[in-house]
Amino acid sequence: MKRLRQFFLKLIRPFLVWVAGKHLPFTHKLIIGHDYREAVKRIQPGDILLTRVRGEFTTAITPGFWTHAAIYTNESVVEAEGIGVVETDFLTFLVSKDFATILRPKSSDEQRFLAAAFAKTQVGKPYDYEFAFQDGVQEAFYCSELVWWAYQLAVPKNPLKSNTDYILPDDIAYESEVDVIWDSRES
Repeated sequence: MKRLRQFFLKLIRPFLVWVAGKHLPFTHKLIIGHDYREAVKRIQPGDILLTRVRGEFTTAITPGFWTHAAIYTNESVVEAEGIGVVETDFLTFLVSKDFATILRPKSSDEQRFLAAAFAKTQVGKPYDYEFAFQDGVQEAFYCSELVWWAYQLAVPKNPLKSNTDYILPDDIAYESEVDVIWDSRES
């Protein structure tokens, strides 16, 4: 089954690369300055950001409510998107979304800082269009895979679990070892 899935993903890769940056033009962003000010008061290095953007084609094909995951370093966000692993200014990142939540894994400040530092060292790596969630050295990442690996390597007992061949942003959202610090739907 895993081989069939990998074959299918390789087959549709050109479509995934094309659709990754497409967005329907009719939407305006729901997160505004007030939300940014509330979020910036609470966020700390190593916190996980889960987001959703209405109108993106990838939102339609990603299971669950949350469709993107990123990790906060210190005034910036590291995320894996269609062009690869990039670092984005926190304000730019947040106000380009419709919904966002900040999650804090139940680990020490030092462990969260190490997870953020690991994520930052991955900037420049390509996007994992094959969604090949595997053990060992990662040469490419998709969004929630980057977050998972950051915690896998930084924390002796990873608070983010994975019992499948992949990890989705919604899997992180419903993890029992994370606390919700802020959610735009409640602002």
